[in-house]
Amino acid sequence: MFGKRNSVSAASGDDEAGPQSPTSPTGRGPRGTVTSTGQLSAVESVDVAAGFVCSERFANRFWTDDERCISVLMHKLKSAKQTCSDMLSMVGMRAAMEEELGKKLGKLARAGLGSEEVGGTKDALRTMRAELDANARAHTELAKQLRAEIERPLAAFIADQRLKRRAQTMIIQKTEGDRNALRSQVRKLLDKRRVDTKRVGDLKLQINGLQNNVDPKAQAKAERAEAQKKANEAEYVDVRARLKDADRQWFNVWRSACDVFQVLEEERIEYLKTALWTYTNLVSSCCVADDESMERIRQDLEKISVADDISAFIQAFGTGAPDPVLARAAG
Repeated sequence: MFGKRNSVSAASGDDEAGPQSPTSPTGRGPRGTVTSTGQLSAVESVDVAAGFVCSERFANRFWTDDERCISVLMHKLKSAKQTCSDMLSMVGMRAAMEEELGKKLGKLARAGLGSEEVGGTKDALRTMRAELDANARAHTELAKQLRAEIERPLAAFIADQRLKRRAQTMIIQKTEGDRNALRSQVRKLLDKRRVDTKRVGDLKLQINGLQNNVDPKAQAKAERAEAQKKANEAEYVDVRARLKDADRQWFNVWRSACDVFQVLEEERIEYLKTALWTYTNLVSSCCVADDESMERIRQDLEKISVADDISAFIQAFGTGAPDPVLARAAG
């Protein structure tokens, strides 16, 4: 199915695999979670399938005589990984923006807005500063929550899935590498068999043409050629049998890989759904807090009376009535 051994890793988009064992067993934990890395046995594969969310199985729908089935699944895994990475980047950027917004709102809250005002206007502007401070704390807290509840867990989830993909990819690479090596041996032995057959035939014709004057050296050479042919034929039969076993092993490996990849994909979709839900709730809560702040400001704005504020200013800062004499003269 593979043209080259590295085609799987190139398609998956992962870095070079680490020291994980390519033959360690894979199981499923609560709710179908893959808990370790490696190849599934036939019994484990059935157990895994029983825990699938979707009734349709990758293992029943991704088979071809060429590499297309592998390319399709590997491309899906690569794009899935990219989606997770993009979301991680988005959440990180949103957290940074919220943190920066919190700092800027805090700076505004500390500004001397309306320090010289009186009456209802002074109260409204004092409320404005208090709510700016509350907004600053709310957005700073949102940044912390985005990092703690989504960004860091998502980064750990991505790393965990990467390890499991790598382990499965190692198994596929190892099995397909063995098959390719055996295929190469079969081709070489077929070429040898053709050469041996022709050589033995030519030597026999040469000996038969000599009739009773057979050269002992020619006879010995023919016998050696016949023995070499039989040895090569035995090796060919052995390698063909090993290739047949490798083909059966590959079938089980790919079926197991399909099951593991389906588990990873189902886990990924469910995880992203939960993460997006958390993101929506966190941002929504902050927006609600902002709206409640604006409502408190509105309530104070409704209390502002132009007449009362002017009167309050006069009462607080009035310097006295005009001189009656000057007033009469001016009148």
